[in-house]
Amino acid sequence: VVAHPHLAERQAFPSVPHPARGSVRVTATPFHLDGAPVRPAGPAPYRVGEHTRAVLREVLGYPEARIEALRRAGAIELA
Repeated sequence: VVAHPHLAERQAFPSVPHPARGSVRVTATPFHLDGAPVRPAGPAPYRVGEHTRAVLREVLGYPEARIEALRRAGAIELA
């Protein structure tokens, strides 16, 4: 899929810097704005769960007790 000519032309899988792996390919949004692809805003996360706590707390408003319960249940990983 990554090598498909149509997806390559649309830049569907751009490379982004990764602190441990050098460069990794990620899936871009399929939308283009003003004819230009929407690129990732920053580097790839360094570790699985690196931003999980911040997203759950700051974006979704989860209390710390709920985040910890999800971690204990194995539903999420925290870095």
